[in-house]
Amino acid sequence: MDVLGSNNWAVTGEMTQSGHAMLSNDMHLNLNVPVIWYRAQLNFPSQNGPVQVTGVSLPGMPVIVAGTNRHIAWGFTNGYIDTADWVLLDNTTKTEQVIEKLKTPEKTIDYPIDSSSYGPVTQIGSKRYALSWVAHESYAVNLELMSLETASSVADGLTKTRNTGIPVQNMLITDRQGNAAWRLTGAIPARDNPQQSPVTVREYPTSQWEERAKNVPVVTNPEHQRLWSANNRVLSAKDNTRFGNGGYAIASRAIQIRDKLMARQQFDESDFFQMQLDNKALFMTRWHSLLLSQLELHPERFQEDIRHLKQWQECACATSVGYTLASAFRSHLIDAVFAPLQHQLSAEGLSLKPLKDNLEPAIWQLLKEEPTSWLPTGEKDWASLLINVYVKSREALFKEHSPDKNLAELNWGKVNTLAIQHPFSAKVPQLGWLLNMPKVEGFGGRYEPAVQTQRFGASERFVVQPGREEHGILTIPGGQSANPLSPFFHAGFNDYANHRHTPLLPGDIQYRLTLAPLIQEDQNNPEE
Repeated sequence: MDVLGSNNWAVTGEMTQSGHAMLSNDMHLNLNVPVIWYRAQLNFPSQNGPVQVTGVSLPGMPVIVAGTNRHIAWGFTNGYIDTADWVLLDNTTKTEQVIEKLKTPEKTIDYPIDSSSYGPVTQIGSKRYALSWVAHESYAVNLELMSLETASSVADGLTKTRNTGIPVQNMLITDRQGNAAWRLTGAIPARDNPQQSPVTVREYPTSQWEERAKNVPVVTNPEHQRLWSANNRVLSAKDNTRFGNGGYAIASRAIQIRDKLMARQQFDESDFFQMQLDNKALFMTRWHSLLLSQLELHPERFQEDIRHLKQWQECACATSVGYTLASAFRSHLIDAVFAPLQHQLSAEGLSLKPLKDNLEPAIWQLLKEEPTSWLPTGEKDWASLLINVYVKSREALFKEHSPDKNLAELNWGKVNTLAIQHPFSAKVPQLGWLLNMPKVEGFGGRYEPAVQTQRFGASERFVVQPGREEHGILTIPGGQSANPLSPFFHAGFNDYANHRHTPLLPGDIQYRLTLAPLIQEDQNNPEE
């Protein structure tokens, strides 16, 4: 199952002792060695005086993606609005073949692509579809995000990033004056009627793809002084019709973040950091209750299972066996019930996998109504289905994690062990001891603010009040160096694994690399 991640939230200066607004951002991504983010601090002069920007960048990119310049701080989560439409082509639609040249170290490969006026064309079964996607437009990619580095306030940052060319994000921005704002930021087309299913060329509306949207929602200093997003839908019903659903995440993380923010009237950096580590299993609670209620109908058969479920601690934490059992039960039940749909999609080379989380309301409706028409082949009723699915899910866990069939070995820390792997060791396992990060007991799950699977989770934990960077936090699961023999290869990982703060600002300089322009000697006068 795909995992959606990234959280950010902020409070205005009304809710901090300093009066500065405060930002939290933990972008959830695949965790690799070397780490995806590069800690960086840029110091340079400008017309308004010296600038110092601290945060994270992507190697090779001249942009601080999430960071602070002592006046403002900014961070992102994926917006997941709908920025693409599929158009069903008919026999009269003209297409042409475009040759893309893909260069490899050995040779150049000609890759043919069918194209139409609606976008590139693909074939599914006997039908042809064109993809109209905002990424095909000229305004979709630019480096305007760099302008945040010299912004002096929330209002200035919002103005400077109005035309930023990035995939649509929930941008949160805060400043030292105490202001905080949210806005959808990135390449948003003016097209205002996103299509949830393919449309024919005759039905397809007049294209507005070439123009960027002008009226984009923004919230500044809300009455309750709090802002948050977690890849969930943050738009009103009216705006949702305008901007569309591009695959929002289940709102469980957002709800927990909201409730934590609403529970207090003042926060500091440590409070926000602890919120990033919240693994309370609110989403899984009703799955746990459903499973426990079914097993209690067979107390002798499932005596040990029931004991572990009753001791599950209500969290995605290392010692919980009950969380493992409930999580596996949910996943296997959805697979079993919707297997016929998956079978039909597989025949077309497609999969239900990207939509699996969107099936959550459907599966609960089926569990409530128990229609016999939806029972998998061979199942006589829903009660039997639930028990059979649980037994199969438990057997799958035993097969992978406990050949001796010891329930105690199915604790979440073992089943969901964090194992950040170098790509070379995947091919040559003997190098794992040198290249991989140490394995760590699992902490967090798929639906809690502390998102973590074996190779997916918070790629950074960033907390800062602009103007108070000396108290800021930037914890990253690995070091800056790609050399496994370097003392900086693992730097920061122990803090990450043990849930400790790593300071945002750099420490004392240990090594310095100075790049200077090459001065060529005058060939006629070597001594000059």
